[in-house]
Amino acid sequence: MLTTSLLSKCLNSRASYNQWVKSLLPHQYQVIFVFALFLNLLPQLSHSNEIDLPNIGDPSGSIITPEEERQLGENLMRWLRQKNLVIEDPIIQDYIDTLGYRLVANSDHQDQKFTFFVIADSTLNAFAAPGGFIGVNAGLIQAAHSESELAAVLAHEIAHITQRHMARTFDAARKQSWTTAAAILAAILLGQNNSDLAKAAITTGMAANAQMQINFTRGNEEEADRIGIQALASSGYDPESMAVFFERMEKAARLYGPQLPEFLSTHPVSISRIADSRNRARQYKVDRVAENLNYYLIKTRLQVLAEKNSSTLEKTFTANLKSGSYLNADAEQYGLVLIFLESGQHQKAKKTLQPLIQKDPHRIAYILANARSEMMHGETRQALLIYEKALQEYPYNHSLSIYYVNNLIEAGQMKKARKYLLSYFKHQKKDPNMHKLYARVAEKAGFPAEMREHLAEYYYMNGQTDTAIEQLRQATLIKDLDYYQASKIEARIQQLKKQKLKD
Repeated sequence: MLTTSLLSKCLNSRASYNQWVKSLLPHQYQVIFVFALFLNLLPQLSHSNEIDLPNIGDPSGSIITPEEERQLGENLMRWLRQKNLVIEDPIIQDYIDTLGYRLVANSDHQDQKFTFFVIADSTLNAFAAPGGFIGVNAGLIQAAHSESELAAVLAHEIAHITQRHMARTFDAARKQSWTTAAAILAAILLGQNNSDLAKAAITTGMAANAQMQINFTRGNEEEADRIGIQALASSGYDPESMAVFFERMEKAARLYGPQLPEFLSTHPVSISRIADSRNRARQYKVDRVAENLNYYLIKTRLQVLAEKNSSTLEKTFTANLKSGSYLNADAEQYGLVLIFLESGQHQKAKKTLQPLIQKDPHRIAYILANARSEMMHGETRQALLIYEKALQEYPYNHSLSIYYVNNLIEAGQMKKARKYLLSYFKHQKKDPNMHKLYARVAEKAGFPAEMREHLAEYYYMNGQTDTAIEQLRQATLIKDLDYYQASKIEARIQQLKKQKLKD
């Protein structure tokens, strides 16, 4: 397992994720590459550390459909959320979405639906799951030295999905219930060294006789490298960043001994592979690779979220700014702002934030920090004006919308909050947190049926189907429920019951 200390030693990461991960999880999990699903579950959990790349699937065999892939991926995502493994911070989520879809826009399958997310784990890993679900560990984001390097990892995983490298690997999954498939998938994904998760997977009834291949052929890896590098260059990133990141991983691997971090186990890096990546990259010319400040702000935000001892981190940021030992000065200063806001030091936060806002008044991260500072100082009206002005510039932005509605709730403006959310749902995707937020608003605004409906969606998306059905059943008991709403609720109950039968 790649420990926090090793990550810090080998990759110059300053964040301490160990306490954070322990606070989130009942055990410290090792997140491993998703395509290890179902390969002789018990032997895989006990003693397999080989990094050979076997052939996946019989070319003559049937292939799981895109719809089935998507359903398996959605069930995996629900499981991950149920276990609180997904970082739900809206600013971090918006960043990884923007980065991911920038690469997708320059891929050869722009119509493929993707879901990007960050896993609360300090280990070095990224993975692709069926149906276009791509996860990256917080540890890998911290290990990357530039946004181009992080983009290189995502571009590689995107290519595995667009080229359907895993299609036959998951064909056997459709012979099982979706919940069973997702549970075993998650057990292997998160629990190779965790006996409790292994036992949980065995109790699902699939266990040792489930046969599926792992990893990719070397041809798959070469193709993912080639297509990923092309997407990097087309997106304006440094096409050599893939080789640079692989080279650093190859050097770091020498310190780990036989127990490699899973990213290196499932993506074996050799001198020849690094050379091939570099040669491919030189075929493309990118005039200028622009630095993205948001990348450094997100790294800092992850540090603050992970570190329980904020005073220690405050001293670190302060010392770094004095000595000039930083990747980006504004990001270090932003880290101090976040620490002051978390500790309730309004005046310090405002004073530290002001130079950043003057330099870059349209940066969403700064706008949110500024509005929060005003709310802490009791300036509710001013905070709401800040949000409303920003939403004119960035209509229905996810992060701005969440914090804006939360502040409307604090201000007691439920009618306005509900009206905004109804409009938001017409323009943006509905994630679990937005459903939960709407439920809060609906309850306070006097719409009990809407509250139950949105709570049901929140619970369903977090893997709690029974609770979701119960919420809808309670909604049917509400007096004065109109015919249209009653019919809609009953139809959703039947949909979820059918889902449970498949599960």
